[in-house]
Order: sequence, then C-alpha cells, then structure tokens
Amino acid sequence: MLKPVKITTLWKIASLTSLRSILVFSLQTKKKVTLIIINMYPPYMKLIKTLFPNSKIILDKFYVTKLLSGALNKTCVLMMKSHKDHYNKLNFY
Repeated sequence: MLKPVKITTLWKIASLTSLRSILVFSLQTKKKVTLIIINMYPPYMKLIKTLFPNSKIILDKFYVTKLLSGALNKTCVLMMKSHKDHYNKLNFY
C-alpha cells in the first residue's frame, strides 16, 4: 500500500523535448522522485526505472480502463457467438 505523499512538482512529458528537460537533473535529484504515472508501454517503464531508480510506477487509469473494456467486450462477443440461440437476449447487456 502506498503512503500519502506531498506532491512538490508535476511534469507533463508529452514530447522528446520535455523529456530532455528532465534528463539534465542530477542522479541525486532523480533519486528523490517517488511516484511516476505513465501508460503501459513497456519501453517507458524500463526507461523510468533506469532514470528514476527509487520511483514506483503507477499505471494511468485511462489505459487500465481501456484494457479492461476491451477484454470485457471480447468476452461478450465470444459469449454471444457461442450462444446464438440466445443472441437477442444477450445483445441488450
């Protein structure tokens, strides 16, 4: 369980230029970073662990929700295909 933390700085890294601005900080400063929220792209996770060794990665809720929604939709379609005689009933859910 994560403990409450005081947020002192927020960075939005949306481009290579904004990432370069963070790379100039010393390792000592980077070690002070405790939490980072990112999407689920594996190279980002690897990069964050390299740049910020003491940080914990939190997955962005948008991407988690998108992944779960896709999985539920796929399951629903498979259920409807396997129960074609009840398709009309299942289609409303």
